[in-house]
Amino acid sequence: MATAKSQTPVEKAQSAVTAAQSNVNTATAAQKTAQTTYNTAKSGQDAAQKSVDTAQKQVDTAKTSVTTAKSDVNKAQTAVDAAQKSAAKATPAGIQDAQAAVKTAQDIETKAQSNVDTAKAQTATDTTAETQAQNTVDQAQSAVTSAQKTADAANKVVNQAKAAMDTRTSGSNVQAAQTKDETAAKNVTDAQKNLTEAQAKQKAADAEATNDDAIQAATTANVQAQSNLTVAKANTAAKQTAADQAVAALTAAQNALQSSTTTTANVVTAKVSTALKSAVQNYLTVYKKTPSDKNALGAAMQKISDALQDSSSVKLSYIGKAADDSTTFDTINGTNNALESMNASQLLEIQQTIAGGINALRDALGISGTVGHVELNQDAIDIAKMYATLESGADITQPATDLSNRTGIAYSTVTATPNAHSDDEDTAIAQLVEGQSTRSMKNIKQLVLDDMIMQKLFTLYLDQYANPTSAASNDTAMTAAKQILGLTQSQLQADTNGAPSYFGVWDSEFGPMASRHDGNHIMMYRMAFVPNVASVFADKAKFDATPIATPGVASTSTTVSDTTTLQAALTTAQATNAAAQTALTAAKAAKSAAQSKADAAAKTLADAKSASSSAATKAAADKAVQTARDNLTKAQTAKTTADAALQAAKDAYAASQQDTATKQAALDKANADAKTASDALTAAQSKLAEAKTALTAAQKKVAADKTAETTANDALAKAQAAVKTAQDKVTALTNAPKTLVTAQANLTAAQKALTKAQSDYATAEKTVAELTPALNVAKSTTAQAQAQLAAANANLAAAKHRLTAAQRALRRAENAETIAANVARQQHRIDSEAQAQQGGYHISDNAVVDHNQQPVAGWKVVNGQMVDKFGNIVSFNRATKQAQNQGRHSLPTTGDQTNTGLNAAGLAIAAFMAILGLADWKRRVRD
Repeated sequence: MATAKSQTPVEKAQSAVTAAQSNVNTATAAQKTAQTTYNTAKSGQDAAQKSVDTAQKQVDTAKTSVTTAKSDVNKAQTAVDAAQKSAAKATPAGIQDAQAAVKTAQDIETKAQSNVDTAKAQTATDTTAETQAQNTVDQAQSAVTSAQKTADAANKVVNQAKAAMDTRTSGSNVQAAQTKDETAAKNVTDAQKNLTEAQAKQKAADAEATNDDAIQAATTANVQAQSNLTVAKANTAAKQTAADQAVAALTAAQNALQSSTTTTANVVTAKVSTALKSAVQNYLTVYKKTPSDKNALGAAMQKISDALQDSSSVKLSYIGKAADDSTTFDTINGTNNALESMNASQLLEIQQTIAGGINALRDALGISGTVGHVELNQDAIDIAKMYATLESGADITQPATDLSNRTGIAYSTVTATPNAHSDDEDTAIAQLVEGQSTRSMKNIKQLVLDDMIMQKLFTLYLDQYANPTSAASNDTAMTAAKQILGLTQSQLQADTNGAPSYFGVWDSEFGPMASRHDGNHIMMYRMAFVPNVASVFADKAKFDATPIATPGVASTSTTVSDTTTLQAALTTAQATNAAAQTALTAAKAAKSAAQSKADAAAKTLADAKSASSSAATKAAADKAVQTARDNLTKAQTAKTTADAALQAAKDAYAASQQDTATKQAALDKANADAKTASDALTAAQSKLAEAKTALTAAQKKVAADKTAETTANDALAKAQAAVKTAQDKVTALTNAPKTLVTAQANLTAAQKALTKAQSDYATAEKTVAELTPALNVAKSTTAQAQAQLAAANANLAAAKHRLTAAQRALRRAENAETIAANVARQQHRIDSEAQAQQGGYHISDNAVVDHNQQPVAGWKVVNGQMVDKFGNIVSFNRATKQAQNQGRHSLPTTGDQTNTGLNAAGLAIAAFMAILGLADWKRRVRD
């Protein structure tokens, strides 16, 4: 047993915590100082960099100006060189030669202009001759035509004179011609009659006509349309049957699934910040793309860590209205007393609240479709309970094996890192030994959400690790927070594709304390997640999938344990129904189109039939009319010819009645006239040939003239260009002195501009050179400050790690503390308070001194409070003593509290309570 003069194990552990906290405070201050130094150095570096960048831009601008100025100088020098050459040639003799060259060029131009004018005149003259030749040809052609007609008429007279020589034949010819003329007249009469009759038939056919081809086509189209309609109706009927069957199957699947599931309304609402939501979704996106890239996953996890540094990034609120929410629990000695005194039904409500909180959180983060909800399950609860109630240092092999054999869950799943490491130790919902004597069930549920979910989330703080990237992908680090979000490696690798995972949760504070009174149990909180995928089961037939109603998720009924098959059946039914409905819609559309086409075809056929007569009749009538017209025209032409022949025969017969000498004289004259006409035709044809030859020659002459005119124009253009060149040379020679002066002035200006540009460039480069050392110094200073900041961050992380270890050691010491050690510790605190009060201890210059201002040995100041040599916080205000000594249960005392010891009655009461198991000596301090 510890003596009153030495520290108890708990006091030693508390001293270690105090020292570690002091180190954390010191490291925090140093980190803040290093951060400020780094920020200042970085600002200085940024300013220096900005100055150098600005100066460098001036260098670049100046360099461009130098390049431009050099180009301008080169151009000016070239102009001076050319002006000097011109000036050298600008002698009186040179100018005179140039002027003579202008005169020569002008003479050539004048001659070329004359040639052009001559060519144009010749072209005009020859074009006129060509026109005259064309007129001559036209006149000669007209003369040939006239001579041909005269010759034809003369030959006709010769024939008539010859016929008049034979009287008998002439008489016969008259008779024959008369007969032909009469026949032609009759043919005209008959043709006219036929035309009249054909036109009458055509009119009748027009009144009744219809198109037989149209009727045939309409009949064929109607038969095809009716056939297509029959097929479409049959297809629609078949598709309707399939659709009805699909709907029935879908309804059955929906009813089956609905009857197998009941959705429990969530009793928790969640609000999350946009930054946290974005960060968590981004982590899942990165994991899907590069699941093995630790650097990428570490960077993504860092964003989640950063978002959680905002205390308002997540808020869970209990909104349920359970029948026993108003039930109160005795919490005079701590809020955990409520958990310890709950029955199984009440603990189930706590577990449901935790599951509802996780589901609400995942919904708010928009990740339920990826990581799924959690669904309470007894086998999963048993896994969590096994870990939360194990003795300190116990071997889990046998209990884990037993669980695996009983539940069918694979041993590797039972012992998976997240399930085994969701939290080494916890504080449940014990915040402090409160003066509030009771709390309601509703209030306890809210505290459970605050402490068992929200506080776990806030432990996801990567900066506390020396290697954040490794911690991000290590399931033993920040495990509880990752489990809640569904982001542990084992959860993500299971890939539930949004399906719920079986869930269990247990805390060593749940239920009666009898099993933990032996002091061998470390306080633990465990969550077990069992993804509903085949790979996590060794024998799923053993697994008890009986649902436990879980807020925010559908649970399977007791009659249908496996909803996976039903869900798959529903999905298949939905797909089948969708396909059937699509096919039915298409079939109905095809049927409607076929019906429209059938109706249209029937109407077309009816319209064709209603016209009564055939198209062939009308076509025949039309053809008969046209034939009759053609026959009439031919008959009329033949009548005209017969009339002329009859008249010629009559004239020949009349001539044949004259005496022979008269007839012979007429024949001789006709022959003579025919010869004269023939000679005239020959002469006219000869003149036409001559005129055509002359026209061809005239056309060739005009073509040659136009070629000569083009050549003359080209020569004129060259002559004019030569004149301008010669004149420009005279002008250049005349102005050469002035041009040289201007070019030299431009060169001087360009050279000055170049000199200035080079000077500006040199100045800008000098400025950069002067600013660069300052930038280098700033970079060095920043690098040093960054290194110091990194060291400070590392020191702070190490200090926090040591503080966490010390706090855990303190909790273990408190759990293992004996009654005697507890009594001794209480005695130390009471003695120290009495000593401080009697000695007038107070804080001065961050040190504990007595009323004589002398330092008190072994005492120190931590967080503005006096701490004795045993590690106890000492205060004169007894009313706040419990608040200063958070998480510690005080033994009851009697008498004056300034008494330096515990009286016998107090010790007897404490011993009695220990024997009855009514006192809980575990100490829980919020980290």
